Amino acid sequence: MDGTVALKYFDHKVDNDMGYTFRCHPRSKDGTSSLVPINSIAVHPSKQTFVTGDNEGYAIAWDALSKKKLLEFPSFSGSVASMAYNHSGQLLAVASNFTHQGADRVLEVEGHQIFIETMRDSKRKKSP
Repeated sequence: MDGTVALKYFDHKVDNDMGYTFRCHPRSKDGTSSLVPINSIAVHPSKQTFVTGDNEGYAIAWDALSKKKLLEFPSFSGSVASMAYNHSGQLLAVASNFTHQGADRVLEVEGHQIFIETMRDSKRKKSP
């Protein structure tokens, strides 16, 4: 659903509730809150964290256990179409491309782009 992520655990030891749903990527416009479609989710290979990418070019890292935002990356030049960690989880590849249908703002992108984020440097990118 737009702006909503649902997590479902298959290991009963991780979460007694067996998962949860939460709203992420809310945007305020003219005093009203709206949710932005989530296009991609990347799960860290060894930590209990994941990153969500949205239609407006934003990516946010989340702690799966505490259900809290860890950091928000600077806006990418187009919609976040896909994301993936490398095998060690030290690098995150973010594919950005033309606007997906339904985006609130028009993003001018020359073509498909891939950005590589170094996760050990992510502390400098924390949102306020």
